[in-house]
Amino acid sequence: MYCLMSTWRHCDCFCVQAQMKDFQHEVDAAIASREEAINGAREKDKRCKSLETDLLQLQEDLAASERSRKALQAERDELSDEVASGGSSK
Repeated sequence: MYCLMSTWRHCDCFCVQAQMKDFQHEVDAAIASREEAINGAREKDKRCKSLETDLLQLQEDLAASERSRKALQAERDELSDEVASGGSSK
């Protein structure tokens, strides 16, 4: 009977060790997945910040273009008025 118990305990211990090994593999896989997700999130965050910077630059460029357009329109209107009045304003 002791031999059977000894064998049973050995088998039971082996099963527990196998389960622990499986659990460790699952934990390792979960940790790797988490790290991958974290790194992906960091990359997305960097990309988002880069796009925000690009957007701000484009908005500044647009504002500068609008100012230039308005200045050129004002100059055009002044020249049109000057031509319409026959250049007598000189």
